[in-house]
Amino acid sequence: IKPIDEHLFWSITVSSNTNDAYITLDSNGYIER
Repeated sequence: IKPIDEHLFWSITVSSNTNDAYITLDSNGYIER
């Protein structure tokens, strides 16, 4: 489970660059469902 600060950070990043952000975050394990 990631801290709220990191969650908000990746949310903003996804808004800026959807495709690139999702690939990067998924590789780092930020997005796990």
